[in-house]
Amino acid sequence: MKLQSLHKTGSFLITSQYQKIIHRNVQTSVISSDEAKRQSELFYMESKRQKAEIGRIEKITVNYLGVPEDTTLVMNKEISTPYDCAKHLGEMVTNRSALALVNGEPWHMHKPLQDSCNLELLHYNIPQPALVNRAFWRTCSFILGAVINNAFKDSLKVHLHSFPSPNVRSGSFIYDAQIELENWTPTESELRVLSAEMVKFCQQNYQIRCLDVSVECALSIFHNNEHKTKQIPNIAASNKGKVTLFRVGDHVDISKGPMVTSSNHLGRITIASVFKLDTDIPGGPIYRYDYPSQRSRIDYYGGMVKTFQLTNSGAFGTSLKIAPVTTETELNSKTCLQVNGTKDIKIEPQSVLPNLDGFKCIGVEMVEGVQTEKWQLVQTIGQKVNRYSMWLKFRDDNDKPEAKYAIPIKYEMKGFNSLLGSHYDHYYLRYEDYNTENIDPAVFQADEGLPCSAFPGPGDRHIYTFNPMKEFIHPTTTSHVDFEFDKFRNKHGKDYKHHLDEEQRKNVFRQNLRFIHSVNRQHKGFTLGVNHLADRTELELKALRGRKYSGGSNGGEPFPFKFIERTKLPSEFDWRIYGAVTPVKDQSVCGSCWSFGTIGAVEGAFFLHNGHKLVRLSQQALIDCSWGFGNNGCDGGEDWRAYNWMLRHGGIPTEDDYGPYLGQDGYCHINNVSLTAKITGFVNVTSGSLTALRQAIVSQGPISVAIDAGHRTFSFYSNGIYYEPDCKNKLDELDHAVLAVGYGTINGEDYWLIKNSWSNYWGNDGYVLMSAKNNNCGVMTTPTYVKM
Repeated sequence: MKLQSLHKTGSFLITSQYQKIIHRNVQTSVISSDEAKRQSELFYMESKRQKAEIGRIEKITVNYLGVPEDTTLVMNKEISTPYDCAKHLGEMVTNRSALALVNGEPWHMHKPLQDSCNLELLHYNIPQPALVNRAFWRTCSFILGAVINNAFKDSLKVHLHSFPSPNVRSGSFIYDAQIELENWTPTESELRVLSAEMVKFCQQNYQIRCLDVSVECALSIFHNNEHKTKQIPNIAASNKGKVTLFRVGDHVDISKGPMVTSSNHLGRITIASVFKLDTDIPGGPIYRYDYPSQRSRIDYYGGMVKTFQLTNSGAFGTSLKIAPVTTETELNSKTCLQVNGTKDIKIEPQSVLPNLDGFKCIGVEMVEGVQTEKWQLVQTIGQKVNRYSMWLKFRDDNDKPEAKYAIPIKYEMKGFNSLLGSHYDHYYLRYEDYNTENIDPAVFQADEGLPCSAFPGPGDRHIYTFNPMKEFIHPTTTSHVDFEFDKFRNKHGKDYKHHLDEEQRKNVFRQNLRFIHSVNRQHKGFTLGVNHLADRTELELKALRGRKYSGGSNGGEPFPFKFIERTKLPSEFDWRIYGAVTPVKDQSVCGSCWSFGTIGAVEGAFFLHNGHKLVRLSQQALIDCSWGFGNNGCDGGEDWRAYNWMLRHGGIPTEDDYGPYLGQDGYCHINNVSLTAKITGFVNVTSGSLTALRQAIVSQGPISVAIDAGHRTFSFYSNGIYYEPDCKNKLDELDHAVLAVGYGTINGEDYWLIKNSWSNYWGNDGYVLMSAKNNNCGVMTTPTYVKM
């Protein structure tokens, strides 16, 4: 049987169905638990014998080269190992070291040092990780053999055959095993069980030991395995008469090595397939177990931001984002941020190719000197026409002369962004150096010496900001849902990766559609509608709510105005009429709402300050540059922290000067642009006072406010005065930043006119009327405005 796997893959377990298959041919396993213990005991006894022959202990000098600093260690000849040296250097070095270089040659961490030497300790995040990668995949194959033994013990005859060299470029590993079971094809559930067993084995954190033995010793250890006994003489002949053995737990196998330090370096492993190999070897067929790597990496804006989707890292996958972070002490410091998947939300690889179903070839076109075919899909949504175009070139398939490979050159969206899940705009993607070759696993490793840290608090809200290109997934159907879902897809230009993706999204859509109809039947005074968010789960919507609360005083000035009678204020007010409000924007898959509320308040104040001239200011500058004041870019922030940053730096650049909004963390470059809209301070409007907030709006312009937006009713709000009885209004319960641009009264019910940043497809052209009753959702809790 041959097991092939990729990074974090492999595991053998037996479900009831699996056992039914096996028990058709019940025999005593050749490799039983007793046999494994016998082999392990012989390994241990030989190791003990070799140590006893050393005699007088000699000292050697080990010149360590690496972090934390170069040093010289005095160790024991033929006893001390690189692992022992690592323990002298500290816990961090010990835990991360996977492989040693002894005088420049790869060396197993638990293999005794033979003489004085130079020593380097390698880990996974180094510039040239090829040696570590090869040792990693080799170890995967080695442990895969252990799992095969455990899976079939006492049920079928199992002979471990061998494991070929790993394919480092594709990130795969293999083990061949012979099992007396004809034409076996495991089910997906059986493979999952096998995978779980390998994960469990790796989590035992077994140290992997190494031992060179004689041919006679190796034959005695493997005398019950005819494949190994045939291999041993040839192996010894090419290895100075010795056979190199490795042991993990009770499992012993032959390999030239080296391996990585311990089993827990492997993390999560999955066996994806098993297939039979044609062979003349007696005793049953050879099966191969295979796993394809499930990882993706996307670099944004020339590598300024890198995102990694590592499906097989950790129990449920890991998402990494490497982005520049600017503080008051560091400019654009490269930082690695990490979010782990959960049982309900697993990290999956991300495609950058759109689904071309429905596209038609409309002709031939030259693109940057390359002749291409242009394929296009045209959709009409109301007054707008969306055009999705893909330019393709073709090359011959050497294996199939009649076939051709399509190579993407450019993808353009004018209208709704079907690839990014964003809204009406103009985007394009260029594909450079596109190929289907295997990818070096080093591509999916974070930079050397760059530790990855999680954001404080629940990580689930960051999963989608860590992968802005993520399209959403899943499931089942009824006739009315089909009709509504098709209408939804056509209106918003949704384009799903594959059938499974569409089916899962349809299931999410169905649940949201039922909820919308259920709420509307209750006649709450506001209505919900299907909008562009209707195929997103509640967890995905969290990524849009990026207002964080850090506690303590924000340092703003108290509201200075004297109380006046409500009747002396206008009964209704709307700054849009006076031209003080810029158009609604779309924050995209980025938790940057705090920057929109902040900039909206500053734009309004600047409008009043400069003779009623409206200037668009840069949200992106705050996202990129205010990390030093406690904001976290696309992963949350607060308006008062942005105000303090502006006070320190003397203003904010205009959008024209700084550059457009990216929907992603970017490089801070305020030193290269002019700053405007200089503020002299900021004011906290009296909390909980309707009259104070009205007075502030009328006299100071649009006001930055925070709200509790964590309810599905808010996500699908369409029109009417929004009042949610379950809405919170305490300071630490507010998760979204918006802009109050006016107020009014309808049928005796007071409301606030609120500008959101979820595009004009949301709400009433991007706005919501929020009830002022009982400070619902916290509009009056922490309003702020700036002084100029």
